[in-house]
Amino acid sequence: MDPAEIFKSEAEEAYEKTQKAIEICTSFKEHFEDVRRNIQKFFKEGQEVKQWEFANELVFTRKDQFVQRLRIVEVGSQLLYYCMKSQKKNHLHKFVELFQHCRY
Repeated sequence: MDPAEIFKSEAEEAYEKTQKAIEICTSFKEHFEDVRRNIQKFFKEGQEVKQWEFANELVFTRKDQFVQRLRIVEVGSQLLYYCMKSQKKNHLHKFVELFQHCRY
């Protein structure tokens, strides 16, 4: 997902792309947790099960921060779409300008 391109696309398209990226990131983490919970399935019967001993924060901190930023873009693209539907276009350029200057 190219950050510059997200602001050049239509609001509805940006929203869809953002939702898809959030969905992928979320499902990855859910899959990770599922495997972690069911780690015993990956060992042969009678074999000692070795649990994962690292903290989620070590694995997911940056991804979680990325998802938080995506959720901001998701809300912003929803707002843009709503504004465009409501034909309040005079406020759109201000919103895009402010949104592009956000630093995370």
